[in-house]
Amino acid sequence: MFLHHEAETILGIPLSSGMTEDSQSWAWTKNGESQSRALTQWSSKNILPTNHYLKNRKIAVKEDCVFCGERETSGHALWRCRAAAEVWKESGINLPNGLSPHGDFIDLVWNLLEAPIVFDWELFETTAWCVWKNRNAMKHEGRSKQTKSIAVEVGRFVEEFRQNNMSNLKPQNQPPQARPLWCPPKSGWYKINVDEATFKDPHCYGIGVVIRNDSGQIMGAMTKKLHLPLGALEVEAKVAEEGIILARELGLGEVVVEGDSMTVMPALSSVNQPPSSIQKVVESSIHRLRCLRIGKQSM
Repeated sequence: MFLHHEAETILGIPLSSGMTEDSQSWAWTKNGESQSRALTQWSSKNILPTNHYLKNRKIAVKEDCVFCGERETSGHALWRCRAAAEVWKESGINLPNGLSPHGDFIDLVWNLLEAPIVFDWELFETTAWCVWKNRNAMKHEGRSKQTKSIAVEVGRFVEEFRQNNMSNLKPQNQPPQARPLWCPPKSGWYKINVDEATFKDPHCYGIGVVIRNDSGQIMGAMTKKLHLPLGALEVEAKVAEEGIILARELGLGEVVVEGDSMTVMPALSSVNQPPSSIQKVVESSIHRLRCLRIGKQSM
């Protein structure tokens, strides 16, 4: 059984229609979402699965901290525990003076929100997530990292996140650019144009696909509604996959995919690494593109 918000999160993960293998990946995505952001949201709703929380939910666990044996609340696990406190000190984050002990981690967050300082929330959330990740490794695998190692990991993740986001910054107050005219593909190739649409229902998205040959003749077209709570990036990945699937069903060979996503299109060309939330969908699409070309050559 899942809580409503947990079910929404699970349903928002786009699944590839291909048979790609599972793999581990870092949680940051280029649109700024992260597991560390989810950690803060869980804490704000007081649903972080600490031992104390699980015991209150009638789950048979001891509520002791795996590091020091004290009662493990969210405030203890992420802030007050010796293992957590050492990481915060090593991270070098600029915290305001006079912070008093709190029962829950969200109390600390509110304290920081009200503090009259410029605060590095990216570093704060990433540090909290790495502390929680280290706690989980200790609880479930019986191993933990050294404090300095965790601090180095925090710095690396934050730098990676900021570099990814810099490429997505758009200049403000720029006049809208005219949509470029359609350009035909190379001779003997086909172009798959894809786009998505949003509706009032946040759990419903529309996708559209048009495939033309090098003369501009329409070889196939498709529209479809997706009844899933996907984000914009995930919809962009799915519409590209649907276009490639349609091209395969039509028996087309050399194809090129065109869309307006500045994340999905470079990933399909293997120019950029896709964010983890769409990694498997993109991998499946790349595999299908290769199969299209191999199949055409063998005919």
